[in-house]
Amino acid sequence: RLSTLWAGTDAWDVAENPHNGNILYVASDRGEGVLRSTNRGATWASVAGDLPTLNTLRLAVDPVALDTVFVGTKSTGIWMREFQ
Repeated sequence: RLSTLWAGTDAWDVAENPHNGNILYVASDRGEGVLRSTNRGATWASVAGDLPTLNTLRLAVDPVALDTVFVGTKSTGIWMREFQ
């Protein structure tokens, strides 16, 4: 469940870091883009940065480079974001 801060957010996909279950990502298509939690979902922050914030529908964490997330959108293709 997303916290009340993100109430009304459409969550289309969830991805978990395979080596750190505390790190979760949520794809939204209502203007938030990608949300990230580092505490298993207790709190969330938008980390869209240069990623699209609309029509964000799919997520995948790179199984080798765990700080890399791929974001699939409905209308602008596939994007990549690295977190340090």
